[in-house]
Amino acid sequence: PHWQLVYWDDFGQIFIRRTALVDNCLGCVDVRMYDPDGQRLTQPVCPETLAELDEVLRRSGPSARVFSALVSMNLHLQDHQKALDWALEGLERFPQHRQFHQAREFCNDVLKENPQTE
Repeated sequence: PHWQLVYWDDFGQIFIRRTALVDNCLGCVDVRMYDPDGQRLTQPVCPETLAELDEVLRRSGPSARVFSALVSMNLHLQDHQKALDWALEGLERFPQHRQFHQAREFCNDVLKENPQTE
């Protein structure tokens, strides 16, 4: 990647350009799978994409954009329980965001229709 994410929240993000002099910024996250500005994937959804976003969330702090991306990606992977977990956490932090309410309702409906057997 040519850029490393220094900070990301709901209002903006700060990147630094990777060069030979700045090969690895302390505390930065390589963002390869997800474009936070366009809120779109640059690679197919996979566990690595989720791990990257989880790392962004851990380092940058709570962001409705990150929670929303994690919900969407888990829905894409048809992991409705994880999508529900992220939606519920998003609701705790950002109760005004409608997408978390909608995701919670959708996941609850899917999980009721298709209960997981253990």
